[in-house]
This record gives sequence, C-alpha cells and structure tokens, in this order.
Amino acid sequence: MTTYSGQTKLSFWRRKIGFSSSQPILSREENKLGLVLLWYSAIVALVLDPLFQQIEKGLVEANVASSEDFPVKIANIQFAIVAINALSKGFSECLTASRPRIGLMFKQTLDLLLRILIELPKVVSLRSKVTSFIHRMVDTLGSSVIPYLPKALEELLTDNEG
Repeated sequence: MTTYSGQTKLSFWRRKIGFSSSQPILSREENKLGLVLLWYSAIVALVLDPLFQQIEKGLVEANVASSEDFPVKIANIQFAIVAINALSKGFSECLTASRPRIGLMFKQTLDLLLRILIELPKVVSLRSKVTSFIHRMVDTLGSSVIPYLPKALEELLTDNEG
C-alpha cells in the first residue's frame, strides 16, 4: 500500500472538491463555454507561472554555475520547456485568439525562451527545445508569432561554435 504525506492528500482532495463542485455550474448550457474558457485561462496561469519562474531561475543559476552543476541547471530548464510544450498542445490558434490572456501568457513565455538563445547559445539541447517550442507557438498563436521570428531565426542561424 502506498502512503502519501498529509500535504499530498490535502492537495488531492482540494483538487477533487474544486473540480467536483464546478460540475453543476459547468453543466448549465448558457454558462458552459464562458466558464470553460475561464478555467482554461486559470489552468494555464497556474501551470505556466511556476514553469516560467523555473526557467528564469535556471537561466540565472546556469550563468554562474560551476562546471559540475551546469548540466543539472540545463536539465531543469529543459524539463520546464518540455512541460510548457506539452501544455501548449491543448491549445489552438482559434482558442488563443478568442482568449487573448492565454495568448499573452504564451507570448511572454516565447520572449523568455528567446532569451535562452541569447544567454546560453552554445547549449545545443536547449536550442533544440526552443526550436520545438517556436514550432508549437506557430500552431498555437498563428500569425501573432511572426514578430518573434526574425529574432529567433537570427539567434538560431548564428554560428555559436566560436
């Protein structure tokens, strides 16, 4: 039998009660779409904020990390990028256009990830993750990603071997 800490049990029950109590509200047809979109915005904010902070913290720490700590800092940044990429797969251009707040959160994340290309240009694995994220943002944000492409392409096409 698996045992969980008291905090984990409490967290589980808070989520269960929160989602269960929302079902009667969401079942009303006239409120359904608006509330679902509101939930999407809240969920994106709850998930993106800690990941955003993890990337920012990782960038600061990676720039001053010792050679033995550097791979760990890079792995933490990669984890956050992969998680954001997975989250973005649930959103389309249609949804982000109808919910500008969600689109804005993804654009802010795109800004942060472009900083990775500038601050850690020689880390090939991060460049790969950022490239994958940019591709996801084309699907998620559509034409509103165009202003970010020149800077992204400039950084990706720069030879950082030297």
